[in-house]
Amino acid sequence: MQIQNIIIDFDSTISGVEVLEEIGRISLEGQEDKDRVLAEIERITNLGMTGVLSFEESLTQRLSMFTINERVIQRAIQSVSSQISPSFVAQLKLLNQYKWFVVSGGFLNIIVPVLENIDVYSQCIRANTLLFKNGICVGVDSNNPLAHSNGKVEVVRSLALEGATVMIGDGSTDLAVKTAGACRYFWYYQEFVDREVVRMQADKVLKDFNDIAVLLN
Repeated sequence: MQIQNIIIDFDSTISGVEVLEEIGRISLEGQEDKDRVLAEIERITNLGMTGVLSFEESLTQRLSMFTINERVIQRAIQSVSSQISPSFVAQLKLLNQYKWFVVSGGFLNIIVPVLENIDVYSQCIRANTLLFKNGICVGVDSNNPLAHSNGKVEVVRSLALEGATVMIGDGSTDLAVKTAGACRYFWYYQEFVDREVVRMQADKVLKDFNDIAVLLN
């Protein structure tokens, strides 16, 4: 299979967790209704990932459920760093032989420091930005296409990549990159979560990143 470009999701793909859910878990520590709120956040995440809710609506609803400050961000960076797929780290040398990017609906505030720790630099990363005022998150940068529905499609198109491109991820927003014609292939990433409605529409299914060594060679 001839592939020139690789686009990879972050949440539940490179990382074993959904970044926003991890932020919520940390932010809600000590609150009596923590379990109820986290269950609702997970429910909304799944509705967004399977295409029942638009990404924009899913993001807005989840961000309204807790307060994010700089302390929460720093703790989330540490937590997410410990939950990166070992197979992703193992295959970085192979990925670096291609033109590749991380395109995520998650947040640069966390994804960049996490990935820079393993020598993946910000030039390769596209994600949302959390905005802060007086140390408290007041929302996301709405000028970023990734804050809106079909944002991944728009961002991948803006990269103007030449040759065959594959999108690797676990959600409906990743699948949409292929269905919109912004990439040639969609490979479903199954290591951390199995969303059958998305997986069934994939060209290939990856158990983890070690599978790309077979598919790309």
